[in-house]
Parts: sequence; C-alpha cells; structure tokens
Amino acid sequence: TASQHSYLRNNPDCQDHVKSTACSDGFNHLVESMTLLGMHKDTQLDIFRLVGAVLLIGNLDFGDGEIAYCNPVSAKAIDAARALAVEPALLCKSLNARTTVLKGEIISSAYSPHKAQDCRDAAARAIYGRLFDHVMSLVN
Repeated sequence: TASQHSYLRNNPDCQDHVKSTACSDGFNHLVESMTLLGMHKDTQLDIFRLVGAVLLIGNLDFGDGEIAYCNPVSAKAIDAARALAVEPALLCKSLNARTTVLKGEIISSAYSPHKAQDCRDAAARAIYGRLFDHVMSLVN
C-alpha cells in the first residue's frame, strides 16, 4: 500500500488517489496503453519492477548518529537490493559513504545521515529519470 512507502506516504495527494478506485482504473488503463503501443509484457513488468525499486529505495534510513548507517541485513535494505538485483551490503556501502580513488589510493568519506538521505534520493531520481527516458525511447 502507499502508506508502506516513504515517497508516497509523504504526499497527501497521493494518499487520497491511491485509496480511490481511480488508481486501479488508471493502472489498468496504463497496462492497456502499453500493450496497445506494442510493449511486451516482460518489458512492462521490468518497468513496474524498477518503479517498485525506486519506492523501496525511498524506505531506506540511515540512523540518527553523526555517521550514516544503512543496515545491510535490514528488511528494507534487502528488499531494495533485491529489486535492484544488487547485494544489500553493496547498496548500503554506496549510500553510506563517498569513495574516491586518488593516485591509486582508495579514500572513503562517511556521509552524515542527512547527506546519505540526499544521496539515496538522488539515486532514486536518477533511476526513475533513466527509466522515463527508456520508456520514451520505446514509445517513439
């Protein structure tokens, strides 16, 4: 449900829409339109999986301390990682800190929880944006 996803829960307009029958009617219309445009069912499922992954990424939290901590064995991290087909530890590591290579040396700088949230949101926007571009290329 919408209340399970942070990105939807924080949008009151979305809450009202999801509770209405217009939401399921709209989804059915979307699937019909995608099919009419010649989009294969597997492609449709991949699109819905990625949208779901974006919603699951939004549920990740990073604690209240000075340093961000995304727990790779938490259900939220496991669900988001599974949706993205990556390892939970790798997902959390990429959102907990910035890693750079300087003259062959790997340097990692931990994020604050707020900065990790910004990184999480930027990753979600990037995935969604690339998905949108891909869908537009399929349609055109």
